[in-house]
Amino acid sequence: MGRRGERRSRRSLLVAVAVLVAGAAVGLAVVGVRTAKRAPSPAGKLAVATAAVTRQTLTQTATAPGTLGFGDPVQVSNRLAGTYTALPAVGATITRGHRLFAVDDSPVTLMYGLLPAYRELKTGVVGDDVRELEQNLADLGYSDFTVDTKFSAKTEAAVRKWQGDTAQKVTGAVALGQAVFLPGPSRVGNEKVSAGDAAVAGQQVMAATDTTRAVRTQVKLADKPLVVAGSKVTVSLPDGSTVPATVAMAASGSAAGGGTASGAGPGAEGDGGAGAGAGAGAGAGAGAGEDPTVQVLVALSGDKAQRAAAPFDGASVEVRFTALVHKNVLAVPVEALVALADGGYGLQVVEGTATTYVPVTTGMFAAGKVEVSGPGIAAGARVVMPK
Repeated sequence: MGRRGERRSRRSLLVAVAVLVAGAAVGLAVVGVRTAKRAPSPAGKLAVATAAVTRQTLTQTATAPGTLGFGDPVQVSNRLAGTYTALPAVGATITRGHRLFAVDDSPVTLMYGLLPAYRELKTGVVGDDVRELEQNLADLGYSDFTVDTKFSAKTEAAVRKWQGDTAQKVTGAVALGQAVFLPGPSRVGNEKVSAGDAAVAGQQVMAATDTTRAVRTQVKLADKPLVVAGSKVTVSLPDGSTVPATVAMAASGSAAGGGTASGAGPGAEGDGGAGAGAGAGAGAGAGAGEDPTVQVLVALSGDKAQRAAAPFDGASVEVRFTALVHKNVLAVPVEALVALADGGYGLQVVEGTATTYVPVTTGMFAAGKVEVSGPGIAAGARVVMPK
């Protein structure tokens, strides 16, 4: 071997590496690695920046911007002719048995159910809509009948008592349009009519949403596996605080609950929902050259979260989805990784006043940390950090 080759063999071999971590998009700085395994400090004292190997839980997450509102709106339609004489205030919450609006001073009452009213209910009528009405009457305290699919004489008696107690015309029958069935307590969104307007059958009166605050967001189609109905997420509010939430509508478009009143559909523009006008489904919101996305509805969990979010209705928020969790693993800052001359990665482990390059196996990358394992790698060990 010539002298030039001998000098070259004595030099330290520098290896440059740049690692792009999938999902977390964490960049690993370019570092140099000596081929020697042990590198003592020339001054007899180690004067380098170090970090500790820690045992912790690493979590990969995906985030998406969203808008805080009240979930999917439902359009409430009128089925009566006359004049609107009373309308609720926008933002009001209406519960079972209370007036949604009035036509010719006759109240149109909110009842709970998924089957819209489509006919007059009276003695002799049979069907699931009868069961729905009877269940509401029973829940309101009118219970001297059997909840079933038949409108019996006892059902008529209960209807008469209910009508008398609520200042309605007592007929013993529930006319089409006298009650509106919605999935549950409803918050009034925008209104399409005003008191004094002529009431026309089939006319949209208002939008109504669930009373639970929710966030409408979009996630990239590639992140669709992260979005499962019922899974737990975190919502970051404009003041920097976070609140727990649950995926109420999966990316596939399947929803928990929901419905329409008098045949009207959800998602009309400007109706007060979270991200109003947006339906669920793949490809929504993707323009030319943009990544396809799926829309997701996230419901805030619990009264505490609802109160915390109350000042921020309509505000932009961030939803954090959990992708993967590795518990009780050893981790170091990503910058501590070095590329070894013979391939793979290692750590420059501090041993007294010297350091040793130790090969490691890498696992999950998350939040600037990387999961590591290898001979002699234990919690509390110190590793050299690049300057």
